[in-house]
Amino acid sequence: MSFTLLSLRCFNIFVSHLLLSDFVMNSTYVCFLYIFNIYIIIDAESALDVILNALAFEFIIRLDEEITLSDWWDPQKRWITAGTMELIIQNTLRLDCLQSPKLFSKAFNIPEEEILEKCDRHPKLFLDEKQALEDENNPIFMNEDEKIKARCKEIAIELGNSNAIKEYEKSPVYFSLYERYLCCCHGNGMFQRYNHYRTWGRWENILYKSPVPDLKHFFETDDEGEPILSKKLDDIHHTKRKPFLNFSQNNTSHTRRFVRHSFEVLTFVHMIRGIISRLRNGQLKSSFLFFLDSVGQWIAFATQLVFPLYIIAVFCITCIYVFNH
Repeated sequence: MSFTLLSLRCFNIFVSHLLLSDFVMNSTYVCFLYIFNIYIIIDAESALDVILNALAFEFIIRLDEEITLSDWWDPQKRWITAGTMELIIQNTLRLDCLQSPKLFSKAFNIPEEEILEKCDRHPKLFLDEKQALEDENNPIFMNEDEKIKARCKEIAIELGNSNAIKEYEKSPVYFSLYERYLCCCHGNGMFQRYNHYRTWGRWENILYKSPVPDLKHFFETDDEGEPILSKKLDDIHHTKRKPFLNFSQNNTSHTRRFVRHSFEVLTFVHMIRGIISRLRNGQLKSSFLFFLDSVGQWIAFATQLVFPLYIIAVFCITCIYVFNH
């Protein structure tokens, strides 16, 4: 967990794309330390130097674990929870649909012109900073607790009470200086990243516009008049011509998929394919971050491949040296 925390703190700027940062910190970092440790031990002149050097590197490896176990380090696991939720959101929310009339229309079967009309003809649909700020301060979209806090915030601003303003207007929280100065696309820190999508008025206008599917052909009534699943469903099969949207016939084992992915990463196929796909979609910034992610993956996989070979080579050299002397 501690390496996960450090990876989230150090690589938070790339959290949208560097999903393997935890893997890198848990594997590559440790492997590099042991490789360097073995190199120094081999070059040591006495047994005492070997022991002291080995203990020093073990101290470096365990230092991170000891720090994160202390009481002052994120006692409520706020950072790791936020980082985990960030990864879940990144892999669950279809943000591309929420800011594209064409994709939203295709995904939810709503006419594109109707979507634009309900979203004030904004080209980014729900992604509108100005409208989100208006809806955030609109009492219509608040519950009773939020209305009280909003009123307290207004009074604090009128009285110039800085302590009360901080209580009701939370300042952006950042993991590190990297996120504060480089990750300007989010702008709102760790816990308010998707505030610009909170255009509640547009959500209310479009929420129930998607047509409700007709489910009558899925059910039939039995002899007692109770609804049951239709027996005709047994005759419906997944085909290439009419595929099921949520059906996958990928029966490849986890081992084979891991080997295939490792091969694609090490041969740069994964990198080239991902960059080309993003460039075609006009995602220039995403392409750059994906490139950094691919480089990190390549280093991680290459290290895992080289490390056992390095250990074997050191063992053979040591045996030869012992036999010769």
